[in-house]
Amino acid sequence: MENIYKSFQKEVISNFYKKSKSNKLILPKDNNPLFCFKDKVILVINYIINGNPISINVQNKLNLPNLDLPKKKYINLYHIGEKKNNNVAYGLLDDTFIYPGIDLGGLTNYKQKIGTIPSFLDKSFLINDKITKKTSNDIYKTWKLYSNKKKFYGNIKNELYKALNSIKNNCIIQFIKVPIEYRVIYTSKDIFNKIGHYYIRQYNDSYAKEIKPNNKLYCAITENNCTPDINKNNILNEYKI
Repeated sequence: MENIYKSFQKEVISNFYKKSKSNKLILPKDNNPLFCFKDKVILVINYIINGNPISINVQNKLNLPNLDLPKKKYINLYHIGEKKNNNVAYGLLDDTFIYPGIDLGGLTNYKQKIGTIPSFLDKSFLINDKITKKTSNDIYKTWKLYSNKKKFYGNIKNELYKALNSIKNNCIIQFIKVPIEYRVIYTSKDIFNKIGHYYIRQYNDSYAKEIKPNNKLYCAITENNCTPDINKNNILNEYKI
């Protein structure tokens, strides 16, 4: 299934990627894509292992090879966009450590090469077991501040509280500013009508699955990649023209 999914991505890019400019940030419609830039800040879950944030072990792993780093696996966290739990990658894969993260559409990842310093923003929050509403609201306010937003579309404050409470283990919530990236966004129906199939990633052993298009699902395309599972929250909170 991995090869089928990657072939699907290449097919989408070759048929749909182009550069243009939209006049304002609105949801794509059939035969009317959105030309825009992804401009987002994500929350990164920096788990604490043996008293230290795992980022310290990642940073020092080359000089201290016996430092403990969990191998890549999938963990289950609350997905803001789907409003239910889903899987997200976590752990060491080759020379890169994959952190689980939360974005305004659901779940995401941040990757750090071993031996490097992570590009975390200054503000962080220590989470011990069950999170309080106050701490969750403080994280929400900081997220808005770093995102340069007066407000987020959707019921993000309450959904964030659910996501943070799904973590269960001691950690530090960090913030990462993702590099700005040009994208063109199409409806899933546009993609399906052109190439006859549509796949989304699955964060488990099946890797991906084929689905029917629907009006809540969009595909964001760059010159080298496509993300076929973004939603309204992503677009209205994490993109600009």
